[in-house]
Amino acid sequence: MNEISTSRRKFLAGTAAALSGLVIAGLPHFGYANALSAKNEFLDSYSPVFFNEREWPCLVAICDLLIPDDEVSPGALATLVPVYIDRQMLTEYGNGGLWYMHGPFYTTSAPQFGYQYRFTPRDIYRIGLKELGSYCQSAMGHTFEQLEEEKQTGVLGALEDGSLNFPSMPGSLFFRQVLTNTKEGFFADPQYGGNKNMAGWKMLGFPGAQGDYRKAITLHNQNLNIAPASIARKEG
Repeated sequence: MNEISTSRRKFLAGTAAALSGLVIAGLPHFGYANALSAKNEFLDSYSPVFFNEREWPCLVAICDLLIPDDEVSPGALATLVPVYIDRQMLTEYGNGGLWYMHGPFYTTSAPQFGYQYRFTPRDIYRIGLKELGSYCQSAMGHTFEQLEEEKQTGVLGALEDGSLNFPSMPGSLFFRQVLTNTKEGFFADPQYGGNKNMAGWKMLGFPGAQGDYRKAITLHNQNLNIAPASIARKEG
């Protein structure tokens, strides 16, 4: 139990390498079939603003596998992480408006030279989800969200370590994009669509956007139990 919780915390703290331990350790996983109906009624009725009907189930399944529900906190679906990702794709971030997106693109350059691909986040999702679906259908006879958990885990592991690539882009590029945005959605301020009920913050004990800490200044060596606050909280 403690080993599982520790692995999950390390993973969510930012270590992609912990993903393998997180998934293989046997954390509770709920497949796409009941994820929408049982985990969150809002997600079930949500109409994506960017992802189409073919892409959305695949994204939901990936997010569910990356951050499942467990004894520590609700997972990606219960906290509406896919909603966060969907909404982010309509921002300047989604269309690469915050990045330098002019060539030449030297994709074999060293990491310190930064992002070197021509793909915006929107492109990575649109192309990556399509080619992931094609690969799974061709190799295993089903779309990704229809696969058994063990096979889903194997596909994500192959994308992560670079042994599975798509015709148009490296598989690891797609994996990193989804992993990064999934963690962002789990910990971002709820006003951006994810982190429902501030579950990610509560798991860490993060107080969020407090106006001030004057009431706590004189309290030492105590568990303050400060309820987290959103940037968009209503005053009064």
